Amino acid sequence: MLHLRFRASRHFPRRRFRRSLDRFQGLLRRRSRAGGDSGAVSVSALGVGLSVLLFALLGVTLGAALHARHQAQSAADFAALAAASRALEGQQTACTHARNIAAANNATVTSCVITGLEATVTVEVTPGFVPAAELGGQAIASARAGPVWV
Repeated sequence: MLHLRFRASRHFPRRRFRRSLDRFQGLLRRRSRAGGDSGAVSVSALGVGLSVLLFALLGVTLGAALHARHQAQSAADFAALAAASRALEGQQTACTHARNIAAANNATVTSCVITGLEATVTVEVTPGFVPAAELGGQAIASARAGPVWV
């Protein structure tokens, strides 16, 4: 309870002060009775903040997986073109060249097949973001390249 000392003066009579003091103390009592809900807004704000953080993490994970998929496809395209350009030199040379090009694009060649002048290359890429790598594994892409007959 709040206790205030007051000396009455002619500008502020004791009766008026007593009424305002009673109102103030009543307001304090009402606030203390409503204390059962105190902190509910903090818990709600914490829940909203955590859900926003979870959705942001989900978005970043999906973005990393999509980036790895595009990176795998471009690496497969370049590796297939590189292998097809060396197809006349034999499968060993062509696939070695495809592996070098894929490694320059942060990919690993899992399959390289030379049929005549045509090369088919399959690569895989691990996403750079750790949760995307743990959840989705590898991004795999395949490409085929060869001469164009007009």
